[in-house]
Amino acid sequence: MISARSGTVTEKPSFRPAADNRRALILANGYYEWQKNEDGTKTRHYLHGEDDEQLLGFAGLYEFWPDLPKDEGADDKWLVTATILTRAAHDALGHFHDRTPVIIPGDQQDQRLDQTMTERDQVQRFIDTIPERNLIPRVVGREVGSVRNNEPQLIAPST
Repeated sequence: MISARSGTVTEKPSFRPAADNRRALILANGYYEWQKNEDGTKTRHYLHGEDDEQLLGFAGLYEFWPDLPKDEGADDKWLVTATILTRAAHDALGHFHDRTPVIIPGDQQDQRLDQTMTERDQVQRFIDTIPERNLIPRVVGREVGSVRNNEPQLIAPST
């Protein structure tokens, strides 16, 4: 599961243990969204902070899963997975998608990772009070969306 609804992450059995003990920050400069056009096509957008070099701290969770067919002592016995918390998109981004990642402001990132915060209501209250982040959308090229493409220029403005 690549995303988890932030409003229920402390209640859902699939995420509750990680919400209690395995919170993470997933750092990125931005992310992509596709906007549906009236003619049925889609316009690709790269959403980022005011500064292209600025790292965004997405609220995340991680989990360890045993790869059952592998021997107990195998170096790759355990798989590590991560998920990003999402919430309802505010008006400025809601036309792209109804959900948006929860982005932790820099001055609250230490608190997000605080291992002494273990009470579920405390964890949920922290998530619920994260302020909305204003991101800047930039139209990018059609190369975005193909798994064969993985170059830095994918975030360049479309010409």
